[in-house]
Amino acid sequence: MKRRICKKGYDEILSFKNKICNDDRSIEHDFIEVLYKNEFVYPFKDLNYEGYLKYLKCFDDISVIENADVDCIKRICTSIIRIDKFNQGIIAKAFRDGIFEKLIIRIEEIAYTNYRV
Repeated sequence: MKRRICKKGYDEILSFKNKICNDDRSIEHDFIEVLYKNEFVYPFKDLNYEGYLKYLKCFDDISVIENADVDCIKRICTSIIRIDKFNQGIIAKAFRDGIFEKLIIRIEEIAYTNYRV
């Protein structure tokens, strides 16, 4: 059963929007920590390596994020963080390429739909 994200969880993640959209790299660690705290990162055992690669297609086709639901967003975040453990720099690339910016905009759309934030 999929858990719904509480309003506080959305608010905490969305508090990073301005800094991410303005390319403030000083928040990378804190942002990743908040993703973990609000369960936007699945336990790594839940995806195999091929599963991660499927969700990393967002680097080539950013439109994947436009219609992503919460579960897909979580899998993209998990994939980026997990692959970074083996290929350092993927998290930085996700910030640089605007992946996290698009994800946070999509999270905001979902939060607005669910909570009218």
